[in-house]
Amino acid sequence: MLVKVSSGKPLFIIFVLFFFVACTPRALIRYYPNIIEKSLTNKIKTLESSFNNNDLSDEQLLELIQFKVQYGYGYLLEQADRVQDDNYFMAINLQDRAQLVFIEAIGLAKDELVNRHHSFNDWLNKPLSSNIDFSRKDVPIIYWLAAAYGGIISSSRANPKWVIHLPKIGILLEAGIQIDPTWNYGALYSAMISFTASRPDAPVDVREVAQSYFDLAIQVSKKQDAAPYLAFAENISVKEQNKIEFMTLTNFVLKMDINKNPDLRLSNIISQERARWLQSKVDDLFYE
Repeated sequence: MLVKVSSGKPLFIIFVLFFFVACTPRALIRYYPNIIEKSLTNKIKTLESSFNNNDLSDEQLLELIQFKVQYGYGYLLEQADRVQDDNYFMAINLQDRAQLVFIEAIGLAKDELVNRHHSFNDWLNKPLSSNIDFSRKDVPIIYWLAAAYGGIISSSRANPKWVIHLPKIGILLEAGIQIDPTWNYGALYSAMISFTASRPDAPVDVREVAQSYFDLAIQVSKKQDAAPYLAFAENISVKEQNKIEFMTLTNFVLKMDINKNPDLRLSNIISQERARWLQSKVDDLFYE
């Protein structure tokens, strides 16, 4: 999958991280997306009810933002991606629904960060003109805000209203890396692989920069996280039409021992299913 703001699919796989239960059966992920949707929407509704009653802790607010982003990526955009060839109008509808979810997540995350740091909006718009003393507590919400921006750009079908916010993703991810580079097994480094390939001011040596983030991500995760492998395969290998590399990376994901790291088990199952689907689309991704 190419990272193009016009495709409705940029910055995609790297933010698809689910945290239900470590023992979730593979069949549940593979064959029952509606169960995933129901699980996430139920969680969202419960937390939104508490939010509307002003009875939500900081941890629960983070969960609400996280679940909204996961629902947008893990169900709505994932389904849009898979049905687009056969039912374009259904894909558009799913993308439009995802936009609304991402907009809500962005609003919640920004409001919380403004509450913590009053000059946050000024910093996000002009990071060189102001400074904020972020803490490790801020890193998760910074990450999910970056993910939400990636989601709204992905689902907007190159709407300039949202594409213009693309640089903010890099600002947020780089800030998170400065605070806690090893957070969530190198998730920030993995996200930077996708951003490097899609940023408007992409470096001349995109592969080398993406490779450096890839190396850091697998070092931190001890090669136990599938995310950087898929991120590199989808954003670099496909873009450069390097089919051999693409197959090597996706095959590595498919052969991973998903039980090695219980914290990553479910997200790795999802990554393996995506790798399997990507390989089924290899003739569409590569021209030769």
